[in-house]
Amino acid sequence: MGWVEDEFLDHEAYERLTPRLWDAVRDACGAALLEFNARMGSTPIFELRDCTARGAFCLRIQKMAEKPSIEVFLDIKERSVNIALRGGKTPLHVCGYRLSVTRELLEFVDKEGALTADQVCRKALREFMFTPFPMVPKSRL
Repeated sequence: MGWVEDEFLDHEAYERLTPRLWDAVRDACGAALLEFNARMGSTPIFELRDCTARGAFCLRIQKMAEKPSIEVFLDIKERSVNIALRGGKTPLHVCGYRLSVTRELLEFVDKEGALTADQVCRKALREFMFTPFPMVPKSRL
C-alpha cells in the first residue's frame, strides 16, 4: 500500500470516529454545565442545546438571565474545535484533532500536546462561564 491507500484509510477513519470525538466534547460540556448549575443553586444559569448553525457537530450554550450564547463546534475541514461567541461570524480556535497512528481513535491536540475532552471543554468555556466571576449564593459557600 502506498500513500494513496493511506489517504483513503485516513478519510474513512475520520468519518467513522468523528461522531465519537464529538460525543466526548458534548458530554464534557454537559457535565461542566451541570456542575456549574448545581453549584449556583436551584435556578439553572446555563442551558445546553444541540445546534446546526455550524454543522452537524455543534452545540449552543445559553446564559439564561443575560441571553448571551456561545457555540462550540467541530470544523471538519480544518479538523479543529472552535467557538463562536454570541453568534459571531469569526470563530475562535480552541484546539485541533488528529488521527492516531493506529487509526483507532481521534485525539485532541494543541501546541503543548494531547488534550482530554475535559481540557478542551475548559479551554472553550472557561472565559464564557467565569467572566465576570459569578456571585455564588451564600448558602453554597
